[in-house]
Amino acid sequence: LRVGVHAFGYVGSTAQEARDVFYPGWERMMSALARERGFPRPSRAGFDAACGPEGPYLVGDAQAVAEKVLYVDEVFGGVDRMTIQMTNVMVSHEQMIRGIDALGREVKPMVH
Repeated sequence: LRVGVHAFGYVGSTAQEARDVFYPGWERMMSALARERGFPRPSRAGFDAACGPEGPYLVGDAQAVAEKVLYVDEVFGGVDRMTIQMTNVMVSHEQMIRGIDALGREVKPMVH
């Protein structure tokens, strides 16, 4: 059985910095969806909870993201591939490049 996982994610130099950088664009996108679909407006508390150890988002520092990847692998009984959607219109190009670099240089070695 091949299992693939797709999740929102972003790697920052600290967990707080990653959340602070990713939240504004996430909030903008989710607020638009909430208006269109009649859902309650998203909150920062909800976002932070979703970034927590058992939440669905892989947003944090390299250590936290690696731990979340390993947690997801354990929960699913093995994951063959994981894609991380870092799309966020309010994250600068430089921040995005740093996040992608951290995935390869810091997260990947901890996971493998």
